[in-house]
Amino acid sequence: MKKAVSFIMVFVLMLSAFMPCAYAADEITVSQVEEMLESIDTLQQMQNKRGTYKASGHYDINTTDANVISKHQTARAGYESYVSQMFARRAEAQQAYDALSDAQKAQLDPSLVARLNNELPTAFISGEYPVSPRDDEYSFEAVKVGTGFGYEVSNHMVSGNIPQTFILVDTSDGTTAWTPSGEYVYGESNYIVGYCCDKETGLEYGTDYKRTNIEDSGYFDVTEAQHIRAILEASYPFITIEEMKDRLKDGGMDADFVDGLTRADIIAAVQMAVWSYANINDAAVDGLEYFASIDVPKNTGIYFYPLHDYTNEIWDWLPGKRQRSYDDRAAYRVNTLAEHLCDLHPVEATAEQVVISDVEVIRTKLAEHGDGSYDLTVLISINGAILRDDDVDIIVSSYSENEKGEVITTSAHSIDTVAGQMTYKTVVNTKDADTVRVEVKGVQELPEGVYLYEPEGGRNVSQTLVGVAEGPTAVSAESRFIFTPDIEITPIEPDAPEADIPEAKRSHYIVFGKTEKIGWYSVSIDGGKNFRPVFGNSNLEVPEGTEMIIKANDVFGDPFTFYINGEAVTPDEEGYIRVTVDGFMLVGALGIPVIAPDVEESLDFFEKIIKAIKEFFCWIASWFKK
Repeated sequence: MKKAVSFIMVFVLMLSAFMPCAYAADEITVSQVEEMLESIDTLQQMQNKRGTYKASGHYDINTTDANVISKHQTARAGYESYVSQMFARRAEAQQAYDALSDAQKAQLDPSLVARLNNELPTAFISGEYPVSPRDDEYSFEAVKVGTGFGYEVSNHMVSGNIPQTFILVDTSDGTTAWTPSGEYVYGESNYIVGYCCDKETGLEYGTDYKRTNIEDSGYFDVTEAQHIRAILEASYPFITIEEMKDRLKDGGMDADFVDGLTRADIIAAVQMAVWSYANINDAAVDGLEYFASIDVPKNTGIYFYPLHDYTNEIWDWLPGKRQRSYDDRAAYRVNTLAEHLCDLHPVEATAEQVVISDVEVIRTKLAEHGDGSYDLTVLISINGAILRDDDVDIIVSSYSENEKGEVITTSAHSIDTVAGQMTYKTVVNTKDADTVRVEVKGVQELPEGVYLYEPEGGRNVSQTLVGVAEGPTAVSAESRFIFTPDIEITPIEPDAPEADIPEAKRSHYIVFGKTEKIGWYSVSIDGGKNFRPVFGNSNLEVPEGTEMIIKANDVFGDPFTFYINGEAVTPDEEGYIRVTVDGFMLVGALGIPVIAPDVEESLDFFEKIIKAIKEFFCWIASWFKK
């Protein structure tokens, strides 16, 4: 009574093996094919047939009543037997139909031929759905599209909640109505889907969302965000179902197990794995387990809205209205895959995948004029790289308000952005008590990646989603402060503030920056004969093609992350990193601005002391080597 779904398909194949390999055109008649077509059920009829196999009572993982369990298993066995036989008859009818000539096929009623269709219709109700246009970053609207409001939803329950994907529509083109383009296909459909990543907050339809970085959620930490990215980058729809299965096999997972995974299994497992990290404070990574299947087409209570249940792909038996049925076979498939996805190594976003969402302003120099105004030099840093195809502006302004609430602008100007540059220096003319504001606004052309969809108003307003997307994305970030003449100034570099801004066009210019936390490193350009320690931010000019050997170490053995051109790299077993100088390079820094970032201010007093001691030992060691 417990035959896996994969066994059903294998059984179908076994039955087909006993059938003739092919019908010859003179061995089959039109009337015979007509009878075969009339005798088979459509996929929709097969789906509806499940309702005739009933079982009383709820059956979940904790059920011990043998009578309830027996009724469920008996009903399931009956439905699965019907399914296996019907699939075999459908395969035979298809084979017979294919053997007919075109002239013979034309004699058949098209409605009979349609019975061979292997696709169930999309879950969407046809028609237009109203949406509200937005021309700012909150241009993705959550749309409820009637019965089957999810484009595809696993019918496996996890800890009492249904893993579900939600639909978002991009309204930035000014449209006021949206018509679904059909069953979801990544990169082709006119809508976006997202996995739920906040089980504590339900989704409020009509809410507008912005696309941002998973690390910006404010709900889970950076490492958890990187685990979620790893899960989705290894899963559907970032890759196709077929590609995902190939990767699972290449990674050592049992081929028979992988072949038996249904799309519903995969979505349930991905959702479970996402929840494991998105709700890390509520459950351990392995704390979420498969719970039960639910008869989704008929349930209408809380958590039981009509959902697309993949019946054309999984053919799992589901019991009568509002009854759960535990399936240990599906549980094994979902739990095993979810555990595998949870064990993947965390993945950082590439520089191109970072959505501009934060801007930092450092005040570096102040010059007073006789008319009561000041020239304030500021260093502006953004958290994402502006690329060649992006249309992003940096606007700097200084203003005040009078008694009537009218805005009086002291100065305002924009900064020309440079592809790849994340740090800019400018001068703003301001007055005492003025508000100085730096805005970063525009459109980024993002590559395919895993992004967070944040609801307007925060996670208390609506469900937070995570999904795979790419393309134009409206971005907006700002920083503002009240200017006073006694404002604290942070020099970029004493005595020579202009000398740490190297020109990126110089083909062999190296900029060294501080590493994360309190690690240190030294560099050799003579094959490892001599190493020079790196103290703070510095630079070096060497010939193109020079092999640079970096010794990444730490006197106290503390861990740290090392970066080259914004990408984290791992030293070899001896602790060395070898790199060939190829154009402008940023080494040991946390990102890819032209000015290497100074992380000194991120250290507390004790860490600064430890770091100074380490740098002193590094300096002493370099002299001993000489």
